[in-house]
Amino acid sequence: MLTESTIIFLELDHLDHPALQSLWEGQRDYHGQLASPFAAGVGSRRFADRCAELRDKAQQLLVELAQDPVTGNYLAYSICTITAAGVGELDSLFVDAAYRGQGIGSLLMRRALAWMDTHGVCEKRICVAGGNEAVLAFYQQYGFFTRTYVMIQAPQ
Repeated sequence: MLTESTIIFLELDHLDHPALQSLWEGQRDYHGQLASPFAAGVGSRRFADRCAELRDKAQQLLVELAQDPVTGNYLAYSICTITAAGVGELDSLFVDAAYRGQGIGSLLMRRALAWMDTHGVCEKRICVAGGNEAVLAFYQQYGFFTRTYVMIQAPQ
């Protein structure tokens, strides 16, 4: 079992790490399988496009990769941004299916929130994709609750 003291955390201020793309594609594929009218569009997104969105949005950026020190495998990642208005957002959090249930997502979540606290954000946000409601209970543990539903017309 991996623990906080045995996982290696690689903290980056950029999106240019080869393991990040592979893990992000795992998240994209996961979201592409959700029961959502937007799943097909999500499943066809490109990593380069997502990186461009994050770079445009972020005044500050934190990318964290979690690595197994024994195998060298990258198991999970988180991406956080802070906008020019001082809003912090956990933009992406993903744990590879083989490593879920070991608390790695919780470790990344706590680290992301601590980073936002260090930078004095005025608000913290998380956007959850439709169809992925199962993750809401996880985020509620950290004080995140639904404030607004934004509905978008599905592609025809």
